Amino acid sequence: MTPLKPFIRTSSIPHSLWQSAVQKTIYNLPEHDGKTLNYNGDKVKFHPMKLGANLHIHAHNEKKDVKAFDSKILDKIKPTDIDMDPKIQAFLSKLFFNHANSLLKDKIFDAIEVRLDELKKRTPLSIIGFPVSDYTYEFWLVAIINYYINHGFRGSTKHQQYKDWKIAGKGNEAYGVIDYKLSPDAKVVILGDYGTGLPDAIAFLEHIMTTLQPDCIIHVGDVYYSGTEHECKTEILDVFLDVFNKVGKSVPLFSIPGNHEYMSGGQGFYKHVLDVNNQSGQPESTYQEASYFCLRTADDKWQFLGMDTGFNSLPTPMPTIGPDLQESEKEWHRNKLEHFDGKTILLSHHQLFSVNALINAKKFGGSPYLNDHLHDLFCPFFEDIAAWFWGHEHSLGIFTDGVHGLSKGRLVGNSGFEEFLGEGPYEVNNPDKSVSYQSPIIKVDTTTVDWLFQSHEWYNHACALIDFSNSLAPEVTYYQFPVWVEKNKAPESPKLTEITNAKEYL
Repeated sequence: MTPLKPFIRTSSIPHSLWQSAVQKTIYNLPEHDGKTLNYNGDKVKFHPMKLGANLHIHAHNEKKDVKAFDSKILDKIKPTDIDMDPKIQAFLSKLFFNHANSLLKDKIFDAIEVRLDELKKRTPLSIIGFPVSDYTYEFWLVAIINYYINHGFRGSTKHQQYKDWKIAGKGNEAYGVIDYKLSPDAKVVILGDYGTGLPDAIAFLEHIMTTLQPDCIIHVGDVYYSGTEHECKTEILDVFLDVFNKVGKSVPLFSIPGNHEYMSGGQGFYKHVLDVNNQSGQPESTYQEASYFCLRTADDKWQFLGMDTGFNSLPTPMPTIGPDLQESEKEWHRNKLEHFDGKTILLSHHQLFSVNALINAKKFGGSPYLNDHLHDLFCPFFEDIAAWFWGHEHSLGIFTDGVHGLSKGRLVGNSGFEEFLGEGPYEVNNPDKSVSYQSPIIKVDTTTVDWLFQSHEWYNHACALIDFSNSLAPEVTYYQFPVWVEKNKAPESPKLTEITNAKEYL
């Protein structure tokens, strides 16, 4: 069995949807005292079935199998003890996941109302091969039902939501332009890959609000595991509202989707992520209409252009091909660049280029570590583009200025999900030596985390703060925040600290 990490994600759409289904099943379980569970609490995030599903998904990622257990050994274990064993639950997770896909293939869900009693008839206990409690048996059956509900998308782009300005905006080029204007001296925080609901990520947001006191926050995408309506509500909408309520202040949130939001069709993004400003009491002028946006300062010296690279990133699991934008959205961005006299900051979920991660597989052609689609679209405007921020890779990357003609390319993909040293997020795999991190390499520090009797050095969370006080040369500062796993293992006084040698000016 491969070692278990605190947070497992995968580029596989079915497996991500399964993780979402398991997580929702746990959330809907009543506690023994009759109270409902806190979705972002330890009893959901670290429930034995959730840990088992993560072991199952981790094995899939590593192209390893979750082996069956010897029934003679399991016969000696009480069924209630099986309930609490993540390794046994990993096997059950794989078994019921495969069974769920068989049922989907047979299209039985298209012919019956999805009810537990009907599902039991099609799922005899004999398929397990060893005795389990009624709790375990029914848990995985309900997970199948939730999987079916999530799986209505089934990885098909025809079910994805997208608001084309030519259709939803009736051809109005102002569609997608935020009416709200940033003050000329605004402070803007950029987060990437934030939607995990993990306790340290929530604390990170609280410290951003109290320490940095931003005027607005921009998220460059990814809500895990598959951006379902339930996850977008609990891991973005509820988290931001709870933090805003705790600190006694709210600020506008603007967001673009990543590939994970579209694994469930993007419905959660439109319904809940774009509802944060409304629910937090922000003025209607801050409301975001589409999955792309234009946000400008009141003096019209700066604009943020957020693009939707998530829509065309599926159904092919990443990384295999650098996603392209919709043709109408390309036209929309060109319009905003051609008719703006100030400087532009681009925002995307996916990378323009990478030192570490493959962007285009050989069978799809293109540059292995460069998104040719995005480069071809925006390079004619590079003279007026001061910087481009993206996520997708779960680390902080401050690249050498001028790579592929871009003034500044910046990766901020570890605001909610971090990686440990063993995963090598800073390894240089790109043979093109002109694509490199600034020297000396600027990266976040690490935090020692003990998890299930293993100790790892985990890279910290990070964010970028852009201060427009000097409109001629806005200051960019990068901050980091320690990581932890369980709430009761948080550092005594976690602090948001500036990353040394990383301050720069646009």
